[in-house]
Amino acid sequence: MGTATRCSVAEALAQRFRTTRARTLQLCEPLTPEDMMVQSCAEASPAKWHLAHTAWFFESFILREFLPGYRLFNEDFPWLFNSYYQSFAAFPDKKLRASFSRPGIDAVLGYREHVDRGVDQLLELLKDAAPEHEALNRIELGVN
Repeated sequence: MGTATRCSVAEALAQRFRTTRARTLQLCEPLTPEDMMVQSCAEASPAKWHLAHTAWFFESFILREFLPGYRLFNEDFPWLFNSYYQSFAAFPDKKLRASFSRPGIDAVLGYREHVDRGVDQLLELLKDAAPEHEALNRIELGVN
């Protein structure tokens, strides 16, 4: 009889997190940095902003609270990539998102890598945590 390996909630979530984050980057592969700055309509934000905003979510609502010793990637990013969380921090008007030429795409991708490493570290710390742990719930929300 073979032995079955039991995958923890955190380990399964880590796999979904990595898969989702990789898929997002795959969707951006055909885009140039200039393409990623375009805001096609008032209701949609530029792709570059979305790449950073999703990192902002994980950094702001998960890593800062649950990963001991976590350091912000950039002190300006909580303001720049906040969307509508007025009680959390101020944020620029949505219609201005396409006007920000900086940070460049390399910085945005560096931000994502920094945050992804932090989430991986946190999930490793939580591999034996109860499934209802608040950090796991928030990561699940972010992955979805």
